[in-house]
Amino acid sequence: MALSWEDVVNKQFQPTKFREGYDQTEVDDFLDEIVAEFKRLIALNEQLESENAELRAGGAAAAAAPAADTPEAAATPSSVEE
Repeated sequence: MALSWEDVVNKQFQPTKFREGYDQTEVDDFLDEIVAEFKRLIALNEQLESENAELRAGGAAAAAAPAADTPEAAATPSSVEE
């Protein structure tokens, strides 16, 4: 289950019957769910940052050295025949 910020804000725990506070097991389970979601999001963020860096590096290399088979290279004749 994907956890949203709204889930965290709106989460309500059941009060205990014999002492003040919340059911510790319920709170611990919810915190475990939050931790799992944060780990997933951190891993996704790292993956996307890596892909972004690779694309930027590839784009910079392609812009610096245009390929010989690009339309711009083909439109520039090396010799003019008449």
